[in-house]
Amino acid sequence: MSITKRPTLSQGEAAIAAFISGAPDARPAAPPVVTVEPQSPTAPRRPRKKKISMDIDAELLERVDRAAHAMGISRNAVLALGASRFVDETMRD
Repeated sequence: MSITKRPTLSQGEAAIAAFISGAPDARPAAPPVVTVEPQSPTAPRRPRKKKISMDIDAELLERVDRAAHAMGISRNAVLALGASRFVDETMRD
């Protein structure tokens, strides 16, 4: 089977094709051109948070999980909130 040239459209067919291609959800005739801007020469931002590993008593962890569930936040958020409050109260001098 050979590749054949697209037939020329009559005036009515051309109007139909123009109508279809003008639809808001019509495919573009050519794929959009995507340009990628180079990154700025500044140093990359450091992440605000650090990942840590810690040991915690199993019963205390269960209490933390219950508190997180009751407050509708993650375990990590409860631990961060507790650490923040502890530091604030300790450093009040």
